[in-house]
Amino acid sequence: MSRGAQAASSRRVDLSLAGILANGAPARCNHLAPSSRRGRWVAMTDADPALLSAAERAYIRSELDAFFSTLPAAAEGFVLKVWKSGPRVGQPKVPAAAQGMIDRGLLRLDTAERFPRLFFTSLGLEALGRMVANKRFVDPTKFAHLRRELGIDR
Repeated sequence: MSRGAQAASSRRVDLSLAGILANGAPARCNHLAPSSRRGRWVAMTDADPALLSAAERAYIRSELDAFFSTLPAAAEGFVLKVWKSGPRVGQPKVPAAAQGMIDRGLLRLDTAERFPRLFFTSLGLEALGRMVANKRFVDPTKFAHLRRELGIDR
């Protein structure tokens, strides 16, 4: 396999000067992540199936898991708690994993209702679908309701 074919098939884009000169600038990158090589950084592109970090995947699993025999739907969003006192009284308490997804445009915060909620954007639903389709990230039997909702299983 030629070097150009390896670079095209790679899901990570080399951001070193030599990599940019050889492959061109990345079309779009969501965030930077350390490479396995020391001192090099790579951009994780939209085509990367690992668009969600381990903490973000754990947060999504905890929010969409069965709760007292109730199967939550991704379309209903995630209910957030609200600060009751202090300088941020009345503002939503956004977990760090959720804040990262909001910053990257995967979730949007809706404060119109009494309790604020997080909803998936179209890019977020795409990332959620890739996460749920991968059996390493989500147990297919435990999250069968989510697989049906996303159209992965019928």
